[in-house]
Amino acid sequence: MKNGDNYVRRDDPETLFRVSRLENGRVTYFAAGGGFQQEVDEKSFGSEFREATPDDLARHRAYRKAAVVGDWADDPTPIPAWLNSHEWNGFATPAFEKDDAIAAIAGGRIFDTHYHASADAFIFLDNCGEPIPAFDPEVLFPRIAAETRSGSCEIEVGGDTLQATVFPGRDLTTPDGSVVRVYDIGAGYWTWSRHEEPEPASAPAP
Repeated sequence: MKNGDNYVRRDDPETLFRVSRLENGRVTYFAAGGGFQQEVDEKSFGSEFREATPDDLARHRAYRKAAVVGDWADDPTPIPAWLNSHEWNGFATPAFEKDDAIAAIAGGRIFDTHYHASADAFIFLDNCGEPIPAFDPEVLFPRIAAETRSGSCEIEVGGDTLQATVFPGRDLTTPDGSVVRVYDIGAGYWTWSRHEEPEPASAPAP
């Protein structure tokens, strides 16, 4: 066992854990993608966890079609998204198909985000909570794309300095082997939560 090794619980291998320190017979570990660090003696850790196999890692990386909700959104309607087990600080890291993202933007469930066809990317504009000044997308978006193909940059608009974040398209291979074009809007930046379908109500007892 060494720092950075991946483990799963023996009785529940769906969540990946990562060892951050092994010292004086004590193991420090955390859930991969975010979570509080925990510490336990090496013997107890070995009885509860096993080293992750290649199949465990493949399952952790595999995407499935599900849905997410932004923790900031007034509208709780879930947005279809591709998800795997990876999280950022405990939050989901979704990959959206273009039409689903555009529908969510039009419905007000994703704010201040625009699709720029020439760069095949979604661009999020942030003015530190203030309204976004008027702009011409045919002028502004090529300027942003020239600054960064992926990631963030600062850009002057109407006397304000905006933070622009670019989420370019990428190809994702689905479990059935087909390929879809997706965009990691807010993944690793925003507080997305996985949407869990409610349990069906049980029938009343006769």
